[in-house]
Amino acid sequence: LAASVVGPAPLPLHATRAQASMAVLAKHTTWAMAAKDESISSLQHPLFGTAFEKATFYDMFQSVLEQLDGASEADYVDFFFKRSPVEPSYLVYVDDDSQEDFLDWVQEEGCMPSTEETRVGETDAEKATRLAKEEEAKKRALEAKAAKAAADEEAREIQRAKAAAEAAALDADPALKAARVIGTRAIGLESARAKAAKAKGAKQAKLQEKADSAFEALQKMADEFMAEYADRKELLPELFGGEGIAMRKNATKGAAAAAAASGAGTA
Repeated sequence: LAASVVGPAPLPLHATRAQASMAVLAKHTTWAMAAKDESISSLQHPLFGTAFEKATFYDMFQSVLEQLDGASEADYVDFFFKRSPVEPSYLVYVDDDSQEDFLDWVQEEGCMPSTEETRVGETDAEKATRLAKEEEAKKRALEAKAAKAAADEEAREIQRAKAAAEAAALDADPALKAARVIGTRAIGLESARAKAAKAKGAKQAKLQEKADSAFEALQKMADEFMAEYADRKELLPELFGGEGIAMRKNATKGAAAAAAASGAGTA
């Protein structure tokens, strides 16, 4: 059976170009998600540049598409594709590099003949030029991938070091650690109260009972804190008002970070 080649469907009469340009492909879209997404109808062929219906595109490139499973940052549909600004249901390539990378991938997987095999009548000079460009493109892609991996690892290392420093600061300051626990419980209390307020009937009564119990436990913790750390009461979160609780919790987190920074500076 011949492949089904389609052109981008026309926009509905009520849709404007501005509305179309606002439609974007969600970040971290896997192929499994795209396959179920009825707002995606066709994708751009990596070699011919024409639109193919989603089902046909899958039949041609199944082995590659099924690897777009989110296993790495490059294993997402949106790493290669974006919605067309003219017709959002049509996925086109993010840029020329992404199109070349996808083409290389499907050829390596054997989903279609290599570019060399599809170029009939290519002269030796043209072939040499094309191969040089393809090699350079592959080199750039590998360099970009390696640079991104290094940057991601550096960012993760910074976050790990920051978390370790804050944890050490909390361990070194029992009052700060106790205040952090109370702050976290206070946030949970506000969430429980909000759920109870939205519920109805017997469910509301049950949720309200749980919220009341949580408040009593929190009040006990606060009393114990004041008995032991009266001179550090500024760390204790307010027990009423969600915004105040959040601000107080963030304050204790900031204090932990400051303590960690101070310890690093004196180390």
